Amino acid sequence: MSDNFNKNRLAKNTILLYVRMLFTMWLNLYTTRLTLANLGVEGMGIYGVVGSIVSMFAVFSGGMGNAVQRFLTYEIGRDNGDPNKVFCSCLNVIFLLSGIIFILLEVGGLWFLHTKINIPAESMDAAQWVFQISVLTCIVNLISIPYNSLIVAHEKMNAFAAISILQVILTCASAYCLSYFPTGRLLIYAILMATISILIRIAYQIYCHRKFPEVHYHMIIDKNQIMQIGKFAGISSASGALQVLSSQGFILVINLTFGVAINAVYTISMQLKNSVLSFAQNLQRAIAPQITKTYANGELDILKISGITSKNGRNDAKRLNIRIVTVSNDDKPKNRKTQRRADLRRRMVCKSLPVKE
Repeated sequence: MSDNFNKNRLAKNTILLYVRMLFTMWLNLYTTRLTLANLGVEGMGIYGVVGSIVSMFAVFSGGMGNAVQRFLTYEIGRDNGDPNKVFCSCLNVIFLLSGIIFILLEVGGLWFLHTKINIPAESMDAAQWVFQISVLTCIVNLISIPYNSLIVAHEKMNAFAAISILQVILTCASAYCLSYFPTGRLLIYAILMATISILIRIAYQIYCHRKFPEVHYHMIIDKNQIMQIGKFAGISSASGALQVLSSQGFILVINLTFGVAINAVYTISMQLKNSVLSFAQNLQRAIAPQITKTYANGELDILKISGITSKNGRNDAKRLNIRIVTVSNDDKPKNRKTQRRADLRRRMVCKSLPVKE
């Protein structure tokens, strides 16, 4: 096979991603504890439910990210590929998509926040500001998709891991700094999260401009290419959209039924779930660019690579089928009502994690 498939590079990238995962998973768990301690149950619940509204409207961003990464990797793997054309076309389309999502959020999202969400009246002003800042964060993350995809397509996992670790460290530092503010912690936390997103976006852009010539911007949209990317994104978004609607919709149902306190519990459980499940995604992220490049170069004998990937992926998934039960020593039920609440919290945490019977 050509240099598109390189075992040493694959092993190096996989190790880098696992090191990144181990560090970020541990720090994310600690950050969750700090955030809960400094925001409180109500503040964390409000932040979670407002974020779910934004996520519901940006439901197709995951599929778009997969599509952009796939087509960029394909063009890089081709002998006569034009990754700059794909990059600029995707970036321009994402600019347009970001504008549409912004309008939908400002109209439909605000209406839903004011009329449907169960938030204490004294916290509504803070929730509105958090919503606007979350919209800004969502738009910044959307615009970052082509840059993130380009780094993965070039298999620069060292830069990807370093920037991801920097983001987690900044997030943890932000959660810790909240303890120095006596009031307005929810709004300050949202501002800090938006600032971190902008800084990480700048870091990705600077790195890409220094390392990759195809990031030079041109006002161009290849209609045929965009049609293909759109079809791929639609198919890729189908399962992701259902997952987002399920998880984020569940947050809204919990809010309408129980309020922001139980929202905080579910938000914590989802953060635990995402941290654990990220472990199994590392090998796929490392191998996917090489498979796509090999295919783009006309080397169709990639079943061996795919077989190795599937086998190792299954092994990782088996290792991660663990049961995590969270029991607080401080939660000593005094009566039947508090016992039911404690049982509900534990069931929600356990339900959100992968379980092997």
